[in-house]
Amino acid sequence: DEDQRRVAEGATHERLYVVAGPGSGKTETVSARLTHLSEDEELAGDSLLVISFSRAAVEAVQRRQRKNARHTAAWVTTLDSLASRILTDAGGDVTGLGFDDRIKALLKALPDNPDVSSQLASIEHLIVDEIQDVVGLRAELLVALLRTLPSSTGFTLLGDPLQGIY
Repeated sequence: DEDQRRVAEGATHERLYVVAGPGSGKTETVSARLTHLSEDEELAGDSLLVISFSRAAVEAVQRRQRKNARHTAAWVTTLDSLASRILTDAGGDVTGLGFDDRIKALLKALPDNPDVSSQLASIEHLIVDEIQDVVGLRAELLVALLRTLPSSTGFTLLGDPLQGIY
């Protein structure tokens, strides 16, 4: 519909917060937003980051992206996987660390480790699906990520507070 189209076709630098109820097409809007940003705005690779709450939601976004776009240009991940990748790429060892410990390690590394923050410097747009389920340590990490991203980075946050699982 027109509201979904307005979100999907927003400019790269826009900062959007979308509250929509169940069955309103948030995940479809994420897919359309990805298509617009990758094909029309020509973002690719690690310049487009999509975070979702669960691996199942990540797979749903990836599946829709493969179906709807000529190519999947985005880095689609959970916060836990994102923490592992960033720490590992910065030379850290996450072996033996539980999920919460990986989140804590990234929170600690973000402000002080240039190898960590440099990995985020190329992100031009961040999309977070199911934002209502990002709580506790993961919410702290998301806020820290938003603060670490360049000021020119746009974002699209989608969720429904009435569907929060916590």
